[in-house]
Parts: sequence; structure tokens; C-alpha cells
Amino acid sequence: MKRTTSLSLLVALLLLLGITATPRRWTSQSAPAQWQGNLEDQFRRISDQPLIEILQAFDKRDEMIPMRDGVRLHTVIFAPQNQSGPLPILMNRTPYGADGSSDSINRRYKELVHDGYIFVRQDIRGRYQSDGQFVMNRPPRDQKDLQSIDESTDTYDTIDWLVKNVAKNNGRVGVLGVSYDGWLAAVATLDPHPALKASSPQAR
Repeated sequence: MKRTTSLSLLVALLLLLGITATPRRWTSQSAPAQWQGNLEDQFRRISDQPLIEILQAFDKRDEMIPMRDGVRLHTVIFAPQNQSGPLPILMNRTPYGADGSSDSINRRYKELVHDGYIFVRQDIRGRYQSDGQFVMNRPPRDQKDLQSIDESTDTYDTIDWLVKNVAKNNGRVGVLGVSYDGWLAAVATLDPHPALKASSPQAR
């Protein structure tokens, strides 16, 4: 009985407010004033046209960046074609192959592309188009040996070259990566370049 009374009160309230269960079909004439106009044309345009995503176009540049021991690392730089002012650099170092295209940057870093970065990908020492010998999970160098190298020094030397040679960068660099690339992003902080402002190591 109580449930029936509550339901009756709800129906009465809806009727009082002018709300019914009959759906209303809005047209350009019956729609509220702020919706009037080419309403049907707008609906047709939304429903008939697929969502087209505009991708960022990049200028691609390949460089062989020299390290402190003379080894050169293959580095690919992607700068936005519509860049108007200085941008930060976002770098990924990898053993899996750094080469790519504007499309691959748009797919891999979809959200970050919209924020505005100069993207850099690099083949680490001994991999793909880079010189030198690859060592799996290369151990940290002996800092007493000024000639010693590790992934941290390679990151340092790369950043130093980038901030001096890439046009329209703002002197701020971030590194990121997933899996082995994430380990590389982490060890970059062992002896960081002053321009390295952020590191984002991620696990898969």
C-alpha cells in the first residue's frame, strides 16, 4: 500500500511539472529558442560525417650524435611544422629501433602531441644504426674513471647536443620509456644533465 501511494505521488508530481513519458521530437520550429536554426542540418552533419582527426605534421631530421668517447648514436628528431615558439624536448632512448614517421609519433604520443613537444628517439649504443657495442643493462660506470661510459653518460651527452643544436627548443628535456626503455629513462637520472627536468620510467 505504501509503495502504491509513493508511486501515485510521483506520477502526480510529474504531471504537475508537465513531464510526461511521451518522447518529444524536436524540430527547428518546436525546439527551445537557443536551439532553433538549422537543427536538422546540424544533426545530419554530425551523423553523416565521420570524425576526422587532424594529425600533427613534423619535420624529421636524422643525426649521428657524438658521445664523449667518439661513438656516434643514431638520433631521430621530430619538430612540429607549425611550431611558433620554443618547445621542450621529449626523448625516448631504445634498443628496439628509433626510426619512425610523423604518423608513428602521432599514434605513440597522441595526448602529448597536442601539448606541444619536440620529439626525439634514439638508438642506444650498439643497436640498429648507432655505433658501439651493446651491453644488456649496462652497469653504472666507475665515476673515478673519467673515460668510462654508461647509459647515463650517453643520455647526458645526447641532451647536451640537443639543447645546443635543435632550433626553437626551450632548454628543458624530459625522458620517458616503457619496459627496457623505462629502465633507460630511470638510469638517465644517475648523473643527470642540468636540462633534464623530468624522467618517466614505466613498466609494461
